[in-house]
Amino acid sequence: MQPQVQHVPAWGWILPILLTWLGGIICWFMFKDKNRKTAKNMMILGIVMTFLPVIIFAVAGAACCGSMYFM
Repeated sequence: MQPQVQHVPAWGWILPILLTWLGGIICWFMFKDKNRKTAKNMMILGIVMTFLPVIIFAVAGAACCGSMYFM
C-alpha cells in the first residue's frame, strides 16, 4: 500500500533558503509524514544553501586575487 502524498505549502521552501541547514531540518521534521520526497528535497536545499556562499566567495576570491600569487 502506497502512503498518501499530501500537498506541502509553498511557504515551506522559504525556511531552507533563509535558515539554511537548520531550516532544512525543520522542514524535514514538519513535512516528512505528508510528503517524504519534498521534505527530503527541502533538507537538501538547506544543505546546499549552507555551502553556496562559501563556494561563491572562494571562486570570486580566486578570480579576483588568485593571479597575484602566481607572479
